[in-house]
Amino acid sequence: MTNPKYQIVDYKESWPQEFAQIARQLREGLGDQLYPLLFRDCLRSHPKTAEAYAHLKRMLAEHLAEPSMYPDVKDPAVDLIYLAAEDWAEQTNWKPGRSDF
Repeated sequence: MTNPKYQIVDYKESWPQEFAQIARQLREGLGDQLYPLLFRDCLRSHPKTAEAYAHLKRMLAEHLAEPSMYPDVKDPAVDLIYLAAEDWAEQTNWKPGRSDF
């Protein structure tokens, strides 16, 4: 069942620039700000995981009857990816890079 309120659109290369004006700048070493940087870098290093995560998000957006449940259903998958990302960071001696914004 597709929810008529929401539409899935393809990623646009221009989005980082378009949304930069509203995006919060991430600075190295600030606790919870490391989370999105590590998540991003790990997914970039593991394209199959990134593809599976994108597929999950598309399927949830398309088939979830109640859109407000989206974060609750998606969060366990995000937690699993992040736990693997922490291991990956330790194994690779990952250091946070710059934000894309």
